[in-house]
Amino acid sequence: MRSNKSRVFYYSWITLCIVLVCTVFFQFRALNNQRNKQQEVQALYEEKTNDYFLEMLANMNSFQPLVKSLTEISAIHDMKDRVHNQKVLDLAKEQASQATNQLVLLIQAADLKEPDQELRHRVNNLIMTSQQQEDAALLAFQADLWRTVYNTSSRYWLAKPQVIDRVSLKANRDAAVEMANLDKTMQQFKERANEMRMSDRYEGMPLDYITLLKKDLLKGLVPHLKKLSAINESFNKSEAVG
Repeated sequence: MRSNKSRVFYYSWITLCIVLVCTVFFQFRALNNQRNKQQEVQALYEEKTNDYFLEMLANMNSFQPLVKSLTEISAIHDMKDRVHNQKVLDLAKEQASQATNQLVLLIQAADLKEPDQELRHRVNNLIMTSQQQEDAALLAFQADLWRTVYNTSSRYWLAKPQVIDRVSLKANRDAAVEMANLDKTMQQFKERANEMRMSDRYEGMPLDYITLLKKDLLKGLVPHLKKLSAINESFNKSEAVG
């Protein structure tokens, strides 16, 4: 009896071990498959966002229309044609807002997929992965020339006699020069994006190349945005004091 019981116990124990091993094996395989699927989805997501980034960068509108408007404002001497002057000021405000929106969206699309970075809400609730993006986006908001053009318009209409003062003329002239420099930089990055998109090797291009382009872009934007931000701060500070 004991022998039979021992055998039953032995075979039961063996069966239990086999069941446990099979269970662990299948759970491990399921977990591994799930992990592989997640990695596949992540890779597809990165490919999609990279396509979006390249498309956006390659089709960025030129800042030259804004440069032209700012230059025209900085050269206004005929104060009699108030309607024309105001049209130029209003157009420049609209163009400045559009330029800022373009830059912020592009910066947001320049996600850097690195191990120590996570997708989360950052400045102005924009969803980004890196501090580099956040810093660039904050600078883009600070560099928004809408406020400078708006204050130029306010000073113009409040002035007696109604003129655009020298401080306003200089601020718009400096802004035009720096926006022209930024436009040149953006043209270079647009060319790189177009080369990637048109290349036969793009389909198999390592993500590192696109990540490098994103890093270079964010790094390249910063000097221009800092200068525009300084122009804004200097002019609008004088506006507040005035």
